[in-house]
Amino acid sequence: MTLGLINANPVVHAKKERVARAEDSHADDAVDALDVFDSVRDIRDPEHPYSLEQLSVLSEESITVDEKLGRIQ
Repeated sequence: MTLGLINANPVVHAKKERVARAEDSHADDAVDALDVFDSVRDIRDPEHPYSLEQLSVLSEESITVDEKLGRIQ
């Protein structure tokens, strides 16, 4: 039995332009939503040749960082 794709025709969104930061503007060890987004945005979906960003699985705006609790959602 052959299984088909769960989403054979996904909606593909344009990638956002990468934001360049000055070295000293983010000098502390704090992690922010942009750091997290930049780390995972290019991960490819296993069923398609598209990234998580292109499939709108995540966005910078959907990421929250709580340093006090040590959590990233």
